[in-house]
Amino acid sequence: HVVQSGGFKSRIYEWDGNAWELLLELPWWGAVISESTDGLVVLDRYGIGYRESEGWTREQVAPQVPYECVALNSRGEIAVGSSSGVVSIHDGSRWRDIPIDGAPSVFDIEYFDDSTLLVALEEGRLGWYEDGAWRFDDLGGPRHASLSSLWCDGEGGAFVANYEGVVFRYSGDTWVSEDASMIQQIWGWSTDSGPKLVGAGYDLGVRDNNGIWTTLDVHRDTAFEGVSGSGPNDAIAYGYGIAWTYGVDGWSITDPPLVSWHAVAGGLAGGAFGIEESSRIVYSRNGATETLLDSPDLILTGIDMRKTEFGPDVVAVGSPGIVY
Repeated sequence: HVVQSGGFKSRIYEWDGNAWELLLELPWWGAVISESTDGLVVLDRYGIGYRESEGWTREQVAPQVPYECVALNSRGEIAVGSSSGVVSIHDGSRWRDIPIDGAPSVFDIEYFDDSTLLVALEEGRLGWYEDGAWRFDDLGGPRHASLSSLWCDGEGGAFVANYEGVVFRYSGDTWVSEDASMIQQIWGWSTDSGPKLVGAGYDLGVRDNNGIWTTLDVHRDTAFEGVSGSGPNDAIAYGYGIAWTYGVDGWSITDPPLVSWHAVAGGLAGGAFGIEESSRIVYSRNGATETLLDSPDLILTGIDMRKTEFGPDVVAVGSPGIVY
């Protein structure tokens, strides 16, 4: 399948082994295509999706929505959140939009389990979506204390950080604040003795299995956008400043230095997919970086990865509402 763009139109062609057949013509420029278990998926820059099953059907995917964050669960569902308060879920066959009371900005989104979705919202609000209904926890604070980052261990535990550098732990029925100095973005993994976290913000930090945070002052590099990883000794704190990695010897600056990353899935040792300079999707491993997509007309803001037996599935989102 190929896309031909020109004259403010996109034409989708299919090769049948002997010749090219025109399948569909869209009145928009710059469509993208992807194979799926259900056939061919086409998404254009305005978030309008087409899927091939018995024939072509048109699906609405919230046009002109600036998606900010994305999450995948083990069933292959895709959940996206936006700064305009739109949450959309693709269940493998269709998109559906989920309204949020007051339409607040969604800063981060995670699956608590395969059926429960968590979203970090403005003014210290955290939303739980389960069985078709929302409930909210109020963690308090003014607008600048909006929740910035979520991480779930998949075993009933969760952590959330806000832009004031406060980390909260979910104890099973309530949220408990922890003493973590200026940690705004978190990522973790589960161990036999409990979850372990690394964090970035104005400091770099590590939370041990006893719940104690140890922080490193790196104010000269205060441009961290987030933290990601693929295992206990493979975490990366990234952003528009110099990136740092966390390994067996603690924190160190990446070699070669990495700059201008603002969304990452995975870790450098196991292979990281990142968004660089807002318009490039790159893959980095063992000191080498490969550009997978370079599209200057995009503003990409979020990326997530789900490992399968065939390798990683990667989804990136941004403005205006494109999903890969």
